[in-house]
Amino acid sequence: MNYSRQLSRSARGGLIFRVLLVIVVLGMFAAAAWVVLLPSLIVSTVRSKTGYTVKISQMSANPFTGKTQLNGFVIRNPDFWPEPEFVDMRRFSADVELRSLFSDRFVADEIELDVARVVLVRDQRGKLNAMEFSNALSGTPDSGGARKDGGTKQQAFLIKHLKLKFDRMTYADYSGGGKPVTKEYKLGIDQELRDVDSVAKLIAPFTGTSLALINDALPAKYKLDPGVMQNITDMLKGAGKKTEETFKGLLDSLEKKKP
Repeated sequence: MNYSRQLSRSARGGLIFRVLLVIVVLGMFAAAAWVVLLPSLIVSTVRSKTGYTVKISQMSANPFTGKTQLNGFVIRNPDFWPEPEFVDMRRFSADVELRSLFSDRFVADEIELDVARVVLVRDQRGKLNAMEFSNALSGTPDSGGARKDGGTKQQAFLIKHLKLKFDRMTYADYSGGGKPVTKEYKLGIDQELRDVDSVAKLIAPFTGTSLALINDALPAKYKLDPGVMQNITDMLKGAGKKTEETFKGLLDSLEKKKP
C-alpha cells in the first residue's frame, strides 16, 4: 500500500517537472522570438502608420523589467520629401518604471539619448517633417500651432536621470520655392539632467535658434507658448552665454508662469 502511494507521488512529481520544463522551454522560445521579431515589428508598424522608413542595427527589450536599448536607430523621410535624412541616433536606452505605463504619469529612472544628427525639413507645403511624423504616429491631426488654453492636456512625465548627447542639427526650408534655405547647427550637447518633469527642462540644453527649432518640432500639446519662448530669446540676447544652472532656473520660473 505504501509502495503504491510512493509510486503515485513519484508519477505526480514527474508530471509536474515535465510541465515546468515545457513552460521554461516555451518561455525561452518566447523570449528569443521577442528579441528577434520586435525590431522588425517596430519597423513595419512605423512604416505602415507614417510612411517613414526605420532601420535598427541592434535592439534589446525586456518587458518584465522595463529596460530597452537601441543601437543604430535611423529614420528616413518618405520618398516625396525633398530631403531623405531625418534622424540618426547612435544609442537610446531607457529604464522605465512599468507601473507608470498604466498611469497618468510616465516615470523613467534613467534615459540615455546619443544623437548624431537630426534634419528638420520644411517642405514646399510648409509642413515640417518632425511634426508630420509625430502626428502620423500618434494618429492626431496637425493642430497648426502652439498649445492654447483649453487644449489637450499635456502628458505628465518624470525622468529622474537624463543623459543627453546631441551633435548636429540641420534645418532645410523649401517652403519659399526655388533654392532651399539650409542651416547647419553644431550643437555639441553633452549633459546630464536630473528630475526632468517639464518640456522646458527637457529642452534646456538647447539655446538660441536651435531652441526655437526644437520647440517648433514638438507636437502641439508640448510646445512652449510664444510668451515663454520670447522671454527665453530675450534673455539669451540680453545676457549672452549663461551657465547651465542659471538658464535652468529661468526655465523653471517661466514654466510655473504658463497658463
